[in-house]
Amino acid sequence: MDQARVFAQLRRIVLDAYDRIVGLLLHDIAVDGAITKAPGGGEVAGPSPVDRRKQGMKRSVLVEGYGIPLGRVLAGANRHDSPLLGPTLDRLDALGPLPDDITVHLDAGYDSGKTRDTLAERGLHGEIAHKGEKAPIQATRRWHVERTNAWHNSFNRLQRCYERREIVVDAFFDLADTIVTLRSLIRQAWTTPPLERPTCTTSMITNQSARPLRSSPCAGRRSTTTSRSSGRCSTRPVRSWPPRSATRPR
Repeated sequence: MDQARVFAQLRRIVLDAYDRIVGLLLHDIAVDGAITKAPGGGEVAGPSPVDRRKQGMKRSVLVEGYGIPLGRVLAGANRHDSPLLGPTLDRLDALGPLPDDITVHLDAGYDSGKTRDTLAERGLHGEIAHKGEKAPIQATRRWHVERTNAWHNSFNRLQRCYERREIVVDAFFDLADTIVTLRSLIRQAWTTPPLERPTCTTSMITNQSARPLRSSPCAGRRSTTTSRSSGRCSTRPVRSWPPRSATRPR
């Protein structure tokens, strides 16, 4: 059992790192279900209503505003999305303190009184697409969860699941969430301006709050590094690209 939870611990470490460096957008979250094939059956498989009642698996995925997966609930493919909403939203409890005003973005499959009661019990505001209206009009922020489902389907082990035990399937989903979150963390770290990211690691060593690049004593046209032994910032020149030799006229 402990070995099966290694991927869950790894996912938690990467999610905490993303929250510290980039920040989770918890004011707007989204939930959606997706059905995949499960030819081998198993504990979370059931007859699929969209695949001639062959064995399939449904996952109810919870994501934050950018699409970072926060948790999921696995069930048979014959389960409706609405009853899985409550257990899926319960995954928010593992994140610690939450914003006071949270909006849950849902598609038309959740347009029912039971869904609104579920959101009201948890103090959440729901933005639900209405049945009979075209989706592009009210898509708003719900497309992030659709993109996350596409990211999950890019893993062949999840797109066509042969595992029968729920704990094993959960472990593979935890590994996939870790990869998705780490990829987004690297992408955000490259595209986020330096003024919005902590750069000098001295503050992390001394347990002080991180300071922006401009206010750091090592800031300027040089990059900063920190010595683990002394905890002092050292400077080294930044390499320019392209090289000067490549820009000289011939």
